[in-house]
Amino acid sequence: MKAKELRIGNLVNVSVIDQNVSVSAISKDTIRVNDNILAILKYDQIEPIVLTEKWMQKLGFKYSKMYGWFENKDTFIKISKEFNLYFSYPRTYKELTFVHELQNLYFALTGKELTLK
Repeated sequence: MKAKELRIGNLVNVSVIDQNVSVSAISKDTIRVNDNILAILKYDQIEPIVLTEKWMQKLGFKYSKMYGWFENKDTFIKISKEFNLYFSYPRTYKELTFVHELQNLYFALTGKELTLK
């Protein structure tokens, strides 16, 4: 991972202990995490969390079988089962692979943090 991909509050995995944590500070060479552990880590010690249906639910999205997408009741954001965010104009989509990507995009669109439920 690289510093430019992250924002404070993003969730990442500390690979050496396989624990998901929240980023609390970012510098050029290191990040600080502050959940159950307080640590300063190099970027090669963290990895992105793969976005799954379970993570979508943890982040407050519910799956609608009728429409085939995840939706957040607080916004009009709808994401397909394949984790693609669709825009109606221009007709395009953004493929999401990792939790931090969803967090960053959600913030960019709403100005609000996406938090664990």
